[in-house]
Amino acid sequence: EKVLAEEPDFVSASFESTLGKGGVSSRDQFEELGVPTYLSPTDCAGKDNAGSSDGSRTAPLTMDGVYGEVRDLAQVFGVPERGEKLIRALRERIERATAGVDASDTTLLYWFANAEAPYL
Repeated sequence: EKVLAEEPDFVSASFESTLGKGGVSSRDQFEELGVPTYLSPTDCAGKDNAGSSDGSRTAPLTMDGVYGEVRDLAQVFGVPERGEKLIRALRERIERATAGVDASDTTLLYWFANAEAPYL
């Protein structure tokens, strides 16, 4: 009700559970109200959301997936050139940040969220 009270023109979600059972509202309910939705492919592609938790990755998340989402949203908002510009800038930042770095034997832990309920 809080989301609908804002009379959104568009709803985007990072997690499938946001637009599913127990979430804000289902995509079908938004569609019935004429509100288009977008679900980040990063929570769908390479991820098993079948359980009752936040799911588990079945394939690593890649920057290509992030770039795809940027392209999708840029297309939705009619600014594909800005999306491509952002992707170029992100690629350049990664190039600069990783120049001369060999992290092939490195294990990375990404702590996403907070101390009470971290996602790893």
